[in-house]
Amino acid sequence: MIALIGEIYLANGQVDAAENCFHQALSARPYIPAAHHNWLKLHLEALDHEAILAYDSEHGEVVAQDALCQRTIAASLENLGFFDKALERLNIAIGLCTNNAPRTNEYLAARGRVHFYLGKFNEALEDLSKSLKAKPDFLDARHNRCLTNKCLGNIGAAAQDEFARLKMDNKHATFDFEKPIWNGEPLTGKRLFIWSDMGVGDTFKYTPLIRELSKDGHIILAAQPKTLAFLKTVLPEIEMRDIPKQKLTMANNRINLHNINANTTGIATFDPIEEDFDYHMPLAGLYTILRPDMASFKHLTRAFSLPEAIIEPYRQLDCMKNPQTTKVGLAWSSKSKNPMVERNYLTLEDLLPILRMPGFEFYNLQYSAGEDEIKAFSKKHSVPLHHAPGLDLMDDMLGTAAFTSCMDLFISPANTCCDIAGTMGVKSHRTDLIHLPESLGKDYVPWYEDQKCLRIPWGRTVLDYLPQMQDWLMVNKDHRGKHHSL
Repeated sequence: MIALIGEIYLANGQVDAAENCFHQALSARPYIPAAHHNWLKLHLEALDHEAILAYDSEHGEVVAQDALCQRTIAASLENLGFFDKALERLNIAIGLCTNNAPRTNEYLAARGRVHFYLGKFNEALEDLSKSLKAKPDFLDARHNRCLTNKCLGNIGAAAQDEFARLKMDNKHATFDFEKPIWNGEPLTGKRLFIWSDMGVGDTFKYTPLIRELSKDGHIILAAQPKTLAFLKTVLPEIEMRDIPKQKLTMANNRINLHNINANTTGIATFDPIEEDFDYHMPLAGLYTILRPDMASFKHLTRAFSLPEAIIEPYRQLDCMKNPQTTKVGLAWSSKSKNPMVERNYLTLEDLLPILRMPGFEFYNLQYSAGEDEIKAFSKKHSVPLHHAPGLDLMDDMLGTAAFTSCMDLFISPANTCCDIAGTMGVKSHRTDLIHLPESLGKDYVPWYEDQKCLRIPWGRTVLDYLPQMQDWLMVNKDHRGKHHSL
């Protein structure tokens, strides 16, 4: 009766009262499935994953044979970054719902995503493809299959699912254009509108592709305002515009019990603009035309060069004037990350063994670290960590690119700092989590000329690889960048 009252409260939008009723009904024996399902649903919507794990400790044996409960617990484990444990629960859930095709299809897609995070790409591809065979328009599964194929180096196959992300609620902001996406049609006499659909790092990574477009058409690039000074400098022939502001349309936040990933808090879109063009293309989608396979990355210049007049003030900084040292740009993380990605980030204290290596000088290019933080760290540990006085690493992208160009080497996790270094042609050492797709399954990053990629598997952290980073620095100690040859 209490569980039924809870459902009445829930139907009337009285969530707190409903949750209280469901909570009281959890201890009923035999157990009441609806009470457990609704209680878990409410806490998953509230992102209260710790409460769900506490529930599992208390009621786990009771719901061991309940597929939906196991699936919901798996969702919380996944959100907390416990992918191996989430996989165990998904295996149980799939085994328990063989007679429920829609639910099995969603669970297979979820297991494919967890396999992907674990770096088990062939298993992920199998699960996601099975799910999509039953439901070809399952956007979440298509997006994850795209990422999985990238991690396997199947770039042509990835391209087939690339634009699923543009249709997904609360995943990527998108325009609702009437004009078609460009599919490689001749651009003679045509106008192509390219819009930066991801972060600043991706804007740096993908804009070199624009140089490969036909000069017969008119190219318009809309990007983040803080990137425009840089982009106008390296692509002066391209019309540049500010990307319109994003807006968020509120959406239903209720979770469909058969599709736990359907919850959203809003749909991100851009403000509408005049469609004064013939085709459009998200910047991160250009590869679907220009990079049909891995071979299409070869024999191409992938770096930008800035005019010497822009770089020279940074070359002349006092901290740059020792010709006997190798200059190393450095990024790490000075802020905590979520459990899914924190394995790839370090503190400055973690980096002390590297910062104390003789023959090198290190330069802060971590955009979230201020000058005062750098000075305090250097004083406390008696290690020099240089910075460019007054340079706004967060918003001055042209100055950041110019300072980065002065480096001989670069060490960074997979973030905007490393993308800028790669775009400026600086020899780099990058650490990625195993499931990040930028390396396309290689031990280097094909988007850049010389960027080693060390992929961190599940169960390891970037700290385990500090000795390899030190070895890489020693091997490349005599490497000299542009400022030594001018």
